[in-house]
Amino acid sequence: MDCACLCVVRLFGTHRAVYSLEMFGYKFVTSLTRRKTVDFTPSDSPFKRCMNVFDLTALGIGSLIDAGLYVVVGQLAHSVAGPAIILSFMIAAIASLLAGLCYAEFASRVSRAGSGYIYTYVAMGEIFAFLTGWCMITEYVLSAASLAVACSEYINFLCNGSVYKYFMEEFGVWHEPALASFPDLLAFALVIIAVLIICLGVKQSKLVLDVTVMGNLLVVTFIIFVGAYYSDASNWSSMEKFAPYGWGGILTAASSCFYCFTGFDTITTASEEAINPNVSVPLAILLSLGVSLLVYIGVIIVLTMMVPYYQLKDLAPIAEAFTARAFNVSKYIVSTGALCSMLSSLLAACFATPRLIYSIAYDGLIFGCFTKMDEDRKMPLRAVAVSGILSALLAFLFDMAQLVEMVSIMTLTTYTMVALSVILTRYQPNLEFVASDAQLTERTQSWLRTLFRKRKKGPSKTSYEKLPQSGHDSVTTACHASPSECSNTVANATVTIMMLAMLALCVYLKIWITGKGDIEAVSIFAVTVSAFVTITCLIVLQLQPKNRVTFSFMVPCVPLLPAFSIFINLLLLTLLHPLTYVRFAMWITIGKVPTFLFTFIDVTTIRYIIF
Repeated sequence: MDCACLCVVRLFGTHRAVYSLEMFGYKFVTSLTRRKTVDFTPSDSPFKRCMNVFDLTALGIGSLIDAGLYVVVGQLAHSVAGPAIILSFMIAAIASLLAGLCYAEFASRVSRAGSGYIYTYVAMGEIFAFLTGWCMITEYVLSAASLAVACSEYINFLCNGSVYKYFMEEFGVWHEPALASFPDLLAFALVIIAVLIICLGVKQSKLVLDVTVMGNLLVVTFIIFVGAYYSDASNWSSMEKFAPYGWGGILTAASSCFYCFTGFDTITTASEEAINPNVSVPLAILLSLGVSLLVYIGVIIVLTMMVPYYQLKDLAPIAEAFTARAFNVSKYIVSTGALCSMLSSLLAACFATPRLIYSIAYDGLIFGCFTKMDEDRKMPLRAVAVSGILSALLAFLFDMAQLVEMVSIMTLTTYTMVALSVILTRYQPNLEFVASDAQLTERTQSWLRTLFRKRKKGPSKTSYEKLPQSGHDSVTTACHASPSECSNTVANATVTIMMLAMLALCVYLKIWITGKGDIEAVSIFAVTVSAFVTITCLIVLQLQPKNRVTFSFMVPCVPLLPAFSIFINLLLLTLLHPLTYVRFAMWITIGKVPTFLFTFIDVTTIRYIIF
């Protein structure tokens, strides 16, 4: 009798443990698609709304026009593409514009701080949101550290190497492979100064940011107009001079040029401090991308016409180009613009990071202590201090060359998630309206729609509304139908298959581009199949019913344009070093394990599983 009772107790305990495991599994699976419900009506925010379109655009320009203009452009023109780098920048600008359009749509829908993190949370779910948020935190922290190091190197160049020589004499030379050659105290100090400026408050920090951005733009204007005076068209007189490395060099440089257009997402982290964010944030994104493209193209033209591409220097090509033209005073003017650009980018990165940390902590995915707001300055000072100290230590101790690719993989992952969210949002049922059809005017997207709208030709005034519509026209019915849970599931499955096909296509294209494999019949067949599956998935998505919600800005030609943005991002991801993926996986695991334990496992579940 006792044995029978013991068996019953053990059996009951086993059932409870199995039930706990099932509940744990259910909780884990549902979290993958648990989306955040956002109050789309204007609500009280702990931040102070004081940033207009000009301030937001300055924030974006400060992030976009950085060391890439004064250093990277000359390096790519010298060693990779020649003057044809202008075509590389145009290709990269198209890719960045597609990502910018995706951000602009979500910015018009979600007026909350958090950028790509909050957009992914609304569209895809908690797990994907944390992945995006963790990537963005890493991106901003590493970007701030690398910008401080770049600014330190430029100051050392202006001082003829005396700054680094002093550091090596005082601190000695390190021989650890993972660390820098010596502690960069100047880079550490630059990050601390930027953090102190941010701590003054949003009004004071945006004033400093506006001044540095305007100083940078004034110097750029000087470079373009004075450089045009010294230009020599003979440097572009033949294809050998214009494109010495051919189309291979142009396409190779395009992947590096793409990273010169990253950083506009810092605008969306200021959504809770923007005045009328549903309009001002999307407009600022497009304006900052447009201004940056004009600046890059203008500087490239005058730089490659002033001196032959093979005479460009690596560290300060613009300043040295003016020196080669016997205009020595311009070296100091250009250097002032370079320092302004790097400082504005550093301020923008230090500005965006605490807002992002606050948003993630507010949702409970990281420690809640980061949600503490300073009542006077209206900002999360704890998040500012932690992110600033971390960036300063990275700049002080580590060799940033080993961490630059980590910034790339984090940025591309975030852009991919946001573009994917735009596609999925179109097919989700029961979405709330943000703007009525009457409010969705020519204001922000008429020029985009005009690009893809066929104009009527001739004087024909045929009224198509009077044509009889067949009741059995399934295509028309599908186009006007509302999405359901079934159609949403079909769309989600189709997008998943499309992503896998795109990834396979990008892997084979990467092998062809890098020339590490022969173009055999098997690879041609694989590329053909992957392309066919991708196109088929796009057709299937086009036939699925879409919701009719309207925002103040909407990406045209969905799913085609976001899918093209995803394809470019995946192709650039495949070009990264394999070790970067290992570091990426380890870093994501480090970030997710604590959250996983506190979110999904409770003490009761652990007791049932053990006993």
